[in-house]
Amino acid sequence: MHLKIHKDGKESPFTSRFEDGEVIPVPVAHAEGRFTLEDPERFRRLRETGQIPLRYVTPEGDEAPGFPWNPNGSLLDAAGVTNPAGNVLALMPHPERAAWLRQVPATLEDSWGRRRRRATGSRREMEAAGPGFKVFQSLADYLIWGAERKEAR
Repeated sequence: MHLKIHKDGKESPFTSRFEDGEVIPVPVAHAEGRFTLEDPERFRRLRETGQIPLRYVTPEGDEAPGFPWNPNGSLLDAAGVTNPAGNVLALMPHPERAAWLRQVPATLEDSWGRRRRRATGSRREMEAAGPGFKVFQSLADYLIWGAERKEAR
């Protein structure tokens, strides 16, 4: 699956290393989990308040026209939803399964697939960070720099 980063003017500890609008490939495990609410209007408010920072899209970054681009039929193509503060993330896809370049399918026709194909045969290059790694780098930045900012006060 491909995800698009939507910052909507709001910084999240999980997306700080990404550019707004960046598209990354991230695997899903089984396409069954999805975040839903009984009131679709409340879901639209989550989008308006910048609480849906990760959305399913086509490989080109266009809005997902349904399955297979939105594998579970989630409302508003939501792949990740945060709390109002942005420091808690409910996430269906699995960035840990794309943390290393060796985990990226060589068959992808995007820049990550091309990078993976070029790395074939080089163990060092295959162990480079993959697209999902930025989620964890972003969170580490928040934990490290957030703690340092608190100590500086």
